[in-house]
Amino acid sequence: SEGARPGSEGLWKEAADEWAARQENLKLGPLARLGRGLSVIREEVFLGYFPNAHGGLENLGYLLPKLAAAYGVKAYHASGQEPPEDLAAQAQFGPKELRQQIGTRVREIEKSLGLPRGDWQPVNLELREKGETTGNHYVSLTSKFAVDRPDETWSIQEGSTNPTTRLVMKPEAEERAALGWIHVEILEQPRSESDDDLVRLTKIQARDRWPAFKEVSARRVKVDDDTMPGGKRPGFELIFHSTLEGREFKVREYHLFCRFKKRTYALISMTVKEQFDDFAEEFQRSVDSFAVLDGDVPIMERSAGSSEGN
Repeated sequence: SEGARPGSEGLWKEAADEWAARQENLKLGPLARLGRGLSVIREEVFLGYFPNAHGGLENLGYLLPKLAAAYGVKAYHASGQEPPEDLAAQAQFGPKELRQQIGTRVREIEKSLGLPRGDWQPVNLELREKGETTGNHYVSLTSKFAVDRPDETWSIQEGSTNPTTRLVMKPEAEERAALGWIHVEILEQPRSESDDDLVRLTKIQARDRWPAFKEVSARRVKVDDDTMPGGKRPGFELIFHSTLEGREFKVREYHLFCRFKKRTYALISMTVKEQFDDFAEEFQRSVDSFAVLDGDVPIMERSAGSSEGN
């Protein structure tokens, strides 16, 4: 919907008709089946074993049609059209807010049933990074992270030629931009099963990846995160020197671990070696703000070619 800018009424009408048909299929198909299932629970289950799960499902039955309506309104607006009144009346919140509410309800249902969190899935790095910037604060709408740029003198660029790199921040002044920068990467470690594995694999990957790697320091970290067990998210910080194109750089890799122990979200700060102390305070502001948002937000939006059943 974001790129939809039909050039004529005829083209728009075809897209609008297709969207209306999809909305109707949603109402008559999966949403209708959910409604019938909830009705059976209400009418036939006097005292269930999982009353909290029943309440959570009722809430999902209320939120999911609103999510469908919110995407419908977004599609109309993106195409320069006003949505039908009945559709607009259902869309009381935007898709992002509704996804977060739905994610919270799902976690509550899983907890009430004693179920583990959902399975880990690799990141779809084919999708372009997209996010929202408020002041200096950036929140990804594609991946699961948030970070502050050091201040308003730094630029934010989404993506790069390397698909694991989701965000690049550089000083806008040319003389400083050539000396130091920050980027966010998502690094998959599918063989990992624990924090110890992620620490070990992160160190191996850094040694293999960075030419003339020389470790300066390494330490485990924990940051406040009320979506994680014990209210803390584990991570790992690695500082080292590397020689690139004849210049020696000092690099700080600050990794936060995903809840499934299968990937790290890395905030990588680097400068030519002699300039690191001059950038240290700015780097620290971004490190202090860096957060993983896998508590409520899906890892990636489903791509257009994906099957609904997957």
